[in-house]
Amino acid sequence: MWGFCRVSLERIRAPLLNIGDQDNLAEWVGLLPKAVWANGFLALTNELAPTIVRMFSGSYMSEVPPYQLIICPNWLRRLMWRNHPDS
Repeated sequence: MWGFCRVSLERIRAPLLNIGDQDNLAEWVGLLPKAVWANGFLALTNELAPTIVRMFSGSYMSEVPPYQLIICPNWLRRLMWRNHPDS
């Protein structure tokens, strides 16, 4: 008789993220620069995120997953990316 087990894979890519002695996903994500929603994604600092991504902090938005990574809005401005009018 075969038993079943639950397996999950968690993978993120955050170049230059220095995790030091941290050994779990929650700690790693906590090290990322933060962003919030204010009529669009807003970085909490004016610097470009060295990790390219930021952790979206949307605890007040129940539909947002606990770990939501976004491309740093400051990088998007630097690269002159624009929203599509249909988005």
